[in-house]
Order: sequence, then C-alpha cells, then structure tokens
Amino acid sequence: MPKPVTSKYKKFSAVIDPNKHAAKLKEIEERHAEELDMYFGYEEEGEEECSEFENVESEFSLSEGEPALQIGRIDLSFPETREEFQDSPQCYPPSYYTLSPKERLLLLYAENFRKQFVLNYPRRRALVLALPNECNVQ
Repeated sequence: MPKPVTSKYKKFSAVIDPNKHAAKLKEIEERHAEELDMYFGYEEEGEEECSEFENVESEFSLSEGEPALQIGRIDLSFPETREEFQDSPQCYPPSYYTLSPKERLLLLYAENFRKQFVLNYPRRRALVLALPNECNVQ
C-alpha cells in the first residue's frame, strides 16, 4: 500500500528575522546617499552653464496662450451642427454632422492623452489626433 505523500514532507516553520539583512541595507543606503551627494555637487557646478540657456525661449514654450498647447487641440464643447447640414445640398449622412456618445468619450480620452503628451514631451512635435471634417465636426 502506498504511503501518504504528506508524511514524506516536513512542514517548514521558520521565524523571519527582520535584522538579518540590516547591515547590507545600511550599506546600500549609504552608497545611495554618497551618489546623491556627488550628483548634487556636480549639479551646482553646472548651474552656471545652464543659466545661459534659461533666458532663451524655445518654440515649444508651455506658458499660457502659447500655440504649442493649441496645436491639435480637440474642441470638447461638441457643437451640434445638425441644423446647418441636415438639409444641405451636399446630402451628408448624419454621422458627418453628429457625434455619438462613444465618439464623444473617445474625443475626451484623445484630448487628455494629447495634453499629457505635450506636457511630458515638450520638445516633440505636437500630435494632431482629430481633424475637423467637412461639417466642422471633429
């Protein structure tokens, strides 16, 4: 008759010692502190060099009213242009001049992503995610 599997293995019970690696952790923390001190020491020397470039404005400035934040901006007011194009001679389908709730939600997500992209990567070219169509609806 086969032996039960549980009798073959012993239960492992150990007490976790929180101070077991305290010396190694202290050594790592000291090394990080030294690296930070060295980094900040070099940064103070480099401040003189950086001050020359602070006065120069880049073409992608992010201050209010600057065009960098306005490039590719998605209009979140969702204007309804139904009256203008419903009986127009061009006979556009309703999807050209109206927005479904899913499209509105997608435009909200796209505008949020565009803002984050511009703020995180100010030196990159601005994204244009939603262009207005023939009926001026994005």
